[in-house]
Amino acid sequence: MLQFRVPQPRMAVLSLAAAFPLLAGCGLEDALDAMQRENFEQACTKLGIARSSPSWDQCMIQQQASERYEEQQALNRIQQQENARKLTHGR
Repeated sequence: MLQFRVPQPRMAVLSLAAAFPLLAGCGLEDALDAMQRENFEQACTKLGIARSSPSWDQCMIQQQASERYEEQQALNRIQQQENARKLTHGR
């Protein structure tokens, strides 16, 4: 039986973000920005924050900061793995 590995959403977004320079002008960046904004809005709504409140704006900013932090952590892990590979293989 075949099994497929489904990538984690954040890693998929991270992978697509790395492709942005190649896809600039294709409208993909705008679509991904809209998807990201929608995800942030859903998270703030789940927290029970009213859209018209000052807390909404703060929540959206915190969602963005959290996303950037997680992306940076993923990039750091990739760099650490690459450094470890270089040390192991002597390159």
